[in-house]
Amino acid sequence: MQQRLAFVVPFPFLPIRSGGQAAAAGFAHHLGRQVPLTVVSTPGNAAPEQLSYTLLPALRRGPLRYLDLSAVFRIGSELRRQGVERIIVQQHFAAPLFWLVARRYGMRLEVWSHNLEYRRFRSMGRWFWPLVWLTEWLGYGLAEHVYFISPDEIPTARRVFRLAKANCSPLPYGTDRQAPPADYAALRRRTRAELGLTDDCLAITFFGALGYGPNARAVDFILSEVLPELRKHKSLNFILLLGGKGWEAKADSLPKDRVRYLGFIPDLAAFCAACDLLLNPVATGAGVKTKVIDAIAAGLPVVSSAEGALGVDPTVCGAQLRIADTHRAEDYVAEILRPPRNAGAPTPAAFYQHYYWGRIVRRVQGGEGEE
Repeated sequence: MQQRLAFVVPFPFLPIRSGGQAAAAGFAHHLGRQVPLTVVSTPGNAAPEQLSYTLLPALRRGPLRYLDLSAVFRIGSELRRQGVERIIVQQHFAAPLFWLVARRYGMRLEVWSHNLEYRRFRSMGRWFWPLVWLTEWLGYGLAEHVYFISPDEIPTARRVFRLAKANCSPLPYGTDRQAPPADYAALRRRTRAELGLTDDCLAITFFGALGYGPNARAVDFILSEVLPELRKHKSLNFILLLGGKGWEAKADSLPKDRVRYLGFIPDLAAFCAACDLLLNPVATGAGVKTKVIDAIAAGLPVVSSAEGALGVDPTVCGAQLRIADTHRAEDYVAEILRPPRNAGAPTPAAFYQHYYWGRIVRRVQGGEGEE
C-alpha cells in the first residue's frame, strides 16, 4: 500500500503567476497522480474543478502563519485522520511549525529548498541575510531529508549547514512536456501574426516577475547595455519583448521602436514559439531560474549568464542553452547574433527525460531521493 504524503505550500499557488507557484503546482499535480497526496496551503487558491490531490486550505494568511501553534493540532489531527505518513514542506520557513506536527503525530518531515535564501538576500545586499541564514539552519536541521531544486547548491548547503550527504538530494524544477510542441510551426506563425512580427524580425524576450530585484536589474542591463549594442547593427530588424508583471509603471518610458512590454503572458508555450531566443543576464539571486527550463521545454533557445543558468544541466540542453562568457553587453550580442537562432530545432529528448515532472516526483516516493 502506498504511503499518503502531505505537501505544504505556505502561499496561494493557483492560478500560476510565478516560478515558485509553477513549481508547487507542477510537483503537486504529478505527485498526486502517483501517490495519495494532501496539499496543505492557505485560502485564496483558485483551484480547477479536477485536482489530482486533496487541497487543504488550513494555513492562515499573513507572516504570522509560521508561528500559529493552533495549526499544529488543527492540521495535524486532519493529516493523521487521512493517514499521512510524510510531510514535504516547500520553503524552510514553515519547517519548524510542521516539525511540531510531525513530532506530535508520528510523521516524517522533509523540506524542498528552492534556493539558499541567505545567499539570495546577501547577493541583493539585504542587511538581514544573517537572520535568514539562521532560519535556514533551523529549518534544514529539523528535517529528516532536504531536497534541493538546484544540485549546484547541495555542496554549499552541506558545508554551511552541516548536513549529512545521505540527507540531501536534488529535486529539480520540471516541465509538463515530454517532447517539443507538436504544433510548433503553426503556433509560431499564428502567435507572430498576433504580435505583428514580420518574418525577418528577430524577437528577443525576457520574462518573469519583473518586480523581483534580480529580474528588474537584468531588464535594466538589457535596456541600458545590450539594446545600444544591438542598435549598432543597423541592418538588424529586432524587437525586445518583455513579459511578466511588475513593469507597468515604467512601460511608458520604454523606447517604443525596439521594446514592447506585454505584461502577464497567459500562454507561455505560444509566446515562446513566436520568439527567437530568451536573453537571461540575471546576475544575482539563487536557485534555478525557472524561466530557463520553461523556455527550453517550449523549444526556445536561451542565451544566459553563468549565474542565470546555475542548477540547469547543460549536458541535456544541447544547443538550446548558450552561456555568455562575461557580463559585457558585447558578449551577449555576439551570442544573440551567432546562429542557429530559433529555427524550430528540437530540444533534445534527454532534456525531457531529465526534467519531466512525472519522472522527477518519483525521487520522493522512496523518501531518500531515488529515481
